[in-house]
Amino acid sequence: MDYKKIAEEMMNKFAASHHHSPINRFQRFSRGETLALNYLAKKETPITAGDFCNVMQASSARVAALIKTLEEKGLVERSRSARDRRQVMVSITEEGRELISNRRQEMIGQLAEVFRQMGPEDTKEFIRLSEKFMQIMSGEFNHGEQTNRRLL
Repeated sequence: MDYKKIAEEMMNKFAASHHHSPINRFQRFSRGETLALNYLAKKETPITAGDFCNVMQASSARVAALIKTLEEKGLVERSRSARDRRQVMVSITEEGRELISNRRQEMIGQLAEVFRQMGPEDTKEFIRLSEKFMQIMSGEFNHGEQTNRRLL
C-alpha cells in the first residue's frame, strides 16, 4: 500500500472540502479565535498574556493581535494583575461565553446529524479510527507499537 499517495489524496480531499460551508465552519471552529475563546471559557480565573502564548503556542505578537481583535469584538477583557501591575490578565466576557456556547451547540448538532446519517455501526467505527489516528498523531505510539493506551 502506498501510504504517501493515500496521505496526499486525503490532503487534497480536505483542501477541496474547505469550500463546502458546513465543513468550513467545522474547520474554523478549532482555529484561532474560537480556540482561544474555548480555552478562556474553561478557565475560572483570568490568565496572563504569557500563559496565553504558551497555550496558543504562538508568539507574543500574534497573541497580542488576537487579544486585541477579541477585545474589540467585546469577547475578552484585558486587565492588570493586582499582584504585579506589569502583567496583563485576559478573561472572557459574558458575550464571549455566549458566543462559544452557541458555536459549540451548533457544532454538536451538525456532528450529531452526520452521525445519524452514518448510522450506529459506521459512527462507532469512525470514532474508533479517529481515536487511533489522534493517538498516533499525538505521539502516543512509538514506531508503530503502542506505548501506554489501549485502542478500542
